[in-house]
Amino acid sequence: MDDRILAEKALRWVAYTYRPLNAEALQEALAIEPGDLDFDVEAMHRIGLILDVCAGLLIHDNENDTVRLVHYTAQDYFDRNAGSRFDKAH
Repeated sequence: MDDRILAEKALRWVAYTYRPLNAEALQEALAIEPGDLDFDVEAMHRIGLILDVCAGLLIHDNENDTVRLVHYTAQDYFDRNAGSRFDKAH
């Protein structure tokens, strides 16, 4: 998966999740592709790579092990643009 696709998927997962995701849950979510019947641990990306490709829009809060958007204005942006750029959100 190229960096742009990884970043878009990570941002969608974090912006539109119902509950905060911990780092491992995000890594697992990004490793699963439609049609997969088995979970492939080798498909998991390092959390550092995920954060890097998101260019500072995501941060990992080490205190409670959650991955979140860097600022509430980023969430506002995703909420306003949910039906356009990010129409394939889970």
